[in-house]
Amino acid sequence: MPPRFPTPDPTPAALSDAAKTLENAAADALTKRQVAKAATAMQDEKESELDDVLTRLASHVEDKSLGDDAKIETAGFNVRQPAARHTAELAAPAAVSATQGDHAGEIDLAWDRVPRAKSYLTQRTLDPAAASGWPGAYVSTKSQVTVPGLEGGKKYWFRVKAVGTTEGAWSNPVARVAG
Repeated sequence: MPPRFPTPDPTPAALSDAAKTLENAAADALTKRQVAKAATAMQDEKESELDDVLTRLASHVEDKSLGDDAKIETAGFNVRQPAARHTAELAAPAAVSATQGDHAGEIDLAWDRVPRAKSYLTQRTLDPAAASGWPGAYVSTKSQVTVPGLEGGKKYWFRVKAVGTTEGAWSNPVARVAG
């Protein structure tokens, strides 16, 4: 220690001891992490083996029971009931809005989510009454979509419908002039 600090507190030896203690604790923690990682890998392997055994047993029971629920249950398996299918028509999306997109020639569409909808189809047209109908469809899994490639200054009409196990009705059309 320089002469200006003849009796430092803590001492250089205490500093050295604290650094060595930290070094030992870090090495111990690293060893324990490696042991835990190996144990987790072993657990994952044993879980995979159990899954394989259960899958083979379930296949055997299914094959021998010929789908008889009572026989399947006597083997210790639960019988799953078939999922109910929703076949009711989906509602038309409500509160459809059209706003200027972040870039020129884009319109952002948004609407209220429709229960049981898996996706949505969006169409556009320059004239909703024209014989050419509603060409083009944009698919979105969210209740919003950005429609690109529109010509600035033109008025576009948009409509949306929900799609699930069935298709819903088209929404009321909304219009917006592209920027």
